[in-house]
Amino acid sequence: MFKKKYDLAFGVGAACSCTQVLRAAGLQYLSFPFDWVFGATIEDRVDCICEHFSEFLNITDLEFLQVHPFNGKDIYVNKKTGIVFNHDFPSGIPLSQGLTGVKLKYDRRSARLLSLIEKSNRILVLWVGHAETNEQNSTRKSSWKDAAEYIEGRLCRSFGDKFDLLLFQHKDGVRMDKRELVRYSRRVTKVAFDFKSKKMDAPGYAINTQSLVRLLKKRFRVKDYRTDAEKNAYTSKNICSSKKSKNRVWGIWNGVLNLIQRLCGIKGGDVK
Repeated sequence: MFKKKYDLAFGVGAACSCTQVLRAAGLQYLSFPFDWVFGATIEDRVDCICEHFSEFLNITDLEFLQVHPFNGKDIYVNKKTGIVFNHDFPSGIPLSQGLTGVKLKYDRRSARLLSLIEKSNRILVLWVGHAETNEQNSTRKSSWKDAAEYIEGRLCRSFGDKFDLLLFQHKDGVRMDKRELVRYSRRVTKVAFDFKSKKMDAPGYAINTQSLVRLLKKRFRVKDYRTDAEKNAYTSKNICSSKKSKNRVWGIWNGVLNLIQRLCGIKGGDVK
């Protein structure tokens, strides 16, 4: 694998870990449609892009599954595409009402991605499988070779010959320095090694994102494609987030000091 520079990089799945890896590696600057969704094969997701997300959030295709056990959101699946929305729909609100804001967000992200694809000459597309994901769950084809041929052809016919597809597939027991490299074509490469999370409390599907981040940082660069307005919005958001974080830390520390003072019989009051 040679170090390459791209105009754009984005993920197509299999879940949130893909965008987390891209962002941590400094390769993704803005949000795109597949960042925080789950489900669907890689071909289904590529079809969504090539069809300009026309059936991404049709209300007649959405089916309620359950309330998310951790974030409390209503989980919906698109029966046509297989995509699962785990983080978007507020609980206890009818779909017809909750869909409005969700659709606006995804319409914005879809339009952004399609616009950047049209403007870019070299694009990196990343797929990161779960630690428990096998090939049968990732592709609707009989093999990755067949899937790679379909994806490359579909993207090229829709947008031109400017995509490189990199597939990260988990393989038990294979060390990163002994990783397996399979080139299906000049545009599609699969890298397989053991990147399952080693944390004791991690769920079975969790991955060690840092191992993937190190690989990507060494081999790829993406130019900053953001407009000045987008850069300023990002900076302002980070400043607000930093202030809130500092305020939370100070509030906790101040509360601890006050508790110590009360336990020691010292007169209360904020410690400055």
